[in-house]
Formats: sequence, structure tokens, C-alpha cells
Amino acid sequence: MRLAHLLRDAGHPVALPYCAACRASVPTLTYSAADGRRCNRCGTPKGSCDWCGKARTISRPTADGRLCGTCAGHRREPRDRCSRCSQIRPVRRRTADGSPLCSAPACAPPPRSRGLAPTCSACGKRTRCPPNASSGQQLCWTCRPRPTEICASCGRQRKVSVRWPLGPVCEGCRVRVLRNATHCARCVRVLPCIGRAPDGRQLCGPCVGVPEIFACKKCGTTGQNYDASICNTCASRNSWCTAASSGW
Repeated sequence: MRLAHLLRDAGHPVALPYCAACRASVPTLTYSAADGRRCNRCGTPKGSCDWCGKARTISRPTADGRLCGTCAGHRREPRDRCSRCSQIRPVRRRTADGSPLCSAPACAPPPRSRGLAPTCSACGKRTRCPPNASSGQQLCWTCRPRPTEICASCGRQRKVSVRWPLGPVCEGCRVRVLRNATHCARCVRVLPCIGRAPDGRQLCGPCVGVPEIFACKKCGTTGQNYDASICNTCASRNSWCTAASSGW
């Protein structure tokens, strides 16, 4: 069959084989039937799924019967009767006493919906809210009062996110510098360079008098930290561990 297609593409007058069901001429006619060869779409066995009852393509026969692809994937997940909605569904997590909770949002919501993040004093949203130095309130990045100045990194008129030894820096440049650690021109260590030498070379924090190296206290990865001087990966791991220990 593939040879026939190659000869036809080369300009030879060759009759191409076709599917006995849909009459489509395809390079691969995998399945064999009583009326001839069939393509993958027509030759795949179809029928009623023994689990959902819908007429779909049968993935493979299992111990539970003839299952479609969706039901065969769900059967690989552990299923039990949810202790809240009493439905038999895939188990998402378990409570402190071991009772199963299904994947429905009402039964096992994600940890963020349980209020692990602080609440902004201005807009009321639960997100990262560093305390404001002037008022002491916890304000998110959107509600924080920030003056507009020339960014020392990109040179554009932007709202000031942080003030480093090189000058005021906007939010976009702050994230870019922290995520892209480079070699310091003085100590040759790979750290976020927040300073600048008189000749324009980039300098890290310790070389310009700032002891912070923006490294995670748990894994030691340098870059943008999420909260409490830990990276996003460690912060997410702590959130899920806290949720699991509280029974969610």
C-alpha cells in the first residue's frame, strides 16, 4: 500500500488501494474485514461501553467488560464512595480519619480556597500580600501605592516595584533579573545582579552591600522567591502539606 502511494507520487499511473468502508485512499489499511481492508477509523471496533453505556470506540476488553477510552482511563484511578456526596468517583484526597473525598470542587476544593493565602486589606482578595512599610497593612501588588519613576534597568517610565542599589526598578525588570541569574563581574558567582559597577558591569547583592542573595532557604535555588524566602516550588509543597495535614 505504501509502495503504491510512493509510485503514485512519483508520477506512475498506479491504482491506489482504498478503505472498504469509507472508500478513502490512505497509506495504512491496518484492519482486515470480510469486505476488504479498512483504515484505522473504520476498522477500530465500536460498540456500547459496558461502563457508561454510550456508543463509542472500544479501547480494549478488560475484566470489567468492553470499555471506551474515557472509561478505561478512569478505571485506572482509585475509586471509592465519597464521604460527602456519597457518589462513587475517583478519590482526590482523604480526610484525617481516612475517609475518601472525590474530585468534585464542593467535596475537595484546592488548598487556596481554604484561605492559606493572606487577604488584601484593600480589595479583599486572597493572594500574596507583603506588609506595607508606611501603613503596616497587607496589600496586594495591585493595591500597593507605587510611585512612577524612570526604571534603572529598562529606562522606561514605570511604577516602581523595588529599589535596588542600581536604582528604582519596575515589576517586569524585577522579575526578569531574579529569574535570570548571571555571573557577577566581581565575585563570578551566579546570582541575581541587582547592582551595577561604575563601568556598567553587573554586580550581585553581596558585592554592593546587600547581604540578600535571593536564594531559597530550603532548596538553595537562586531566583524569585514566593514568600518567607522560599521558592515557588517549596511554597507550593508547603501549602499542599498543610492542606493534607488539616484533612483536605
